[in-house]
Amino acid sequence: MELAGYLGRNVTNLLERRPFKDWPVGKSISDDLDETVVHYVFEANALELRCDSQNVVSVLICTLD
Repeated sequence: MELAGYLGRNVTNLLERRPFKDWPVGKSISDDLDETVVHYVFEANALELRCDSQNVVSVLICTLD
């Protein structure tokens, strides 16, 4: 599946598949806004996911160094 195919799906669909399941990932939760945002950051692989409180992926950020 292409990366954009994970938008609107539960983040576990991505986290349980290669190569993502082998990448170190950090998780943080921002609940100081109107809606809770769950962040998953694969810092070594320049990828960030943002999910809602139900862990549905709403944003994918890929960065280039």
